[in-house]
Amino acid sequence: MGFVAFAIASFIFALMVSHRIAGPVVAITALISELKKGTYTYGRKLRPNDELTLIMDKLHELKDALASNEAKK
Repeated sequence: MGFVAFAIASFIFALMVSHRIAGPVVAITALISELKKGTYTYGRKLRPNDELTLIMDKLHELKDALASNEAKK
């Protein structure tokens, strides 16, 4: 009985962790695709408990810098 409970708990934990990583990867990929097209108005926030928020924050800084440089031309 203990093994079954452990297996179920492990599955739920793995599902939660993968959700916190897979969602941000999709959002980061979408932002990079928009940057490649020259779209600097696209933005998407991650959930507070998601992984990779630091990377997304830096990509937003890059987006803002690119938009600023484009406006100066």
